[in-house]
Amino acid sequence: QTRDVLRASSPTSVLATAELLRRGAESTVRECFARELEVAVGISATPDFVEGVRAVLVDKDRSPQWSPARIEDVDPATVAALFDA
Repeated sequence: QTRDVLRASSPTSVLATAELLRRGAESTVRECFARELEVAVGISATPDFVEGVRAVLVDKDRSPQWSPARIEDVDPATVAALFDA
């Protein structure tokens, strides 16, 4: 079930979440919350966020077209930028 959920999720968001977990392992709760807020603000400005809202709330087709569509195609710089904002 977990694999299915991850495969259906935005590849960029999956990688950002993995990085949050990696960094969180050596952080205080306060640092984790601050970092998560920063990344959430950054994610909300991405095309995938808009696409997710469209697929779930607007058209309700639950068929998002992520860009990029595969985790292997996510530019690491895109994820890094979410943490450097």
